[in-house]
Amino acid sequence: MFLRASSRDQVTRPDRDLLLWRAWSGHAADVAGAGAAERRLGLRKAVQRALVLGRLYGGGAIVVGTGETDAAALAWPLDEEGLRPGGLKFLHVVSRWQLGAAGSSSDPLSPWGG
Repeated sequence: MFLRASSRDQVTRPDRDLLLWRAWSGHAADVAGAGAAERRLGLRKAVQRALVLGRLYGGGAIVVGTGETDAAALAWPLDEEGLRPGGLKFLHVVSRWQLGAAGSSSDPLSPWGG
C-alpha cells in the first residue's frame, strides 16, 4: 500500500504544487468572465490531467474545441483574436498515444514545413 501511494504521489504531487493557480487582475467584469470560463471548461483540472499524462506516458495535450465543424478550418492553428466570449466549447485531455500525425507536407513553401 505504501509503495502504491508513494509512486502515485511522485506523479501527481509536483503537478499539484505547480497548479496553485493564480489570481486575476483587471476590470471586474473581465475578471469575472475569465474566471467563469475557466470553471465552465474545467481548465485547472484539464491542465493538471495533461501534466500527469505527460509524466506517465511522456506527453499529454489539451485539445481545444470551438464548435467549428469545417474540417479545413480545423487544420489551422486556433485564432485567439477571432474568438468571441463563450467561443470555447470544450477541452479534451489526451495522452501522446491518443494523438497521431495526419500526414507530412513535402512542399517547402508550406507553413507546416517541408
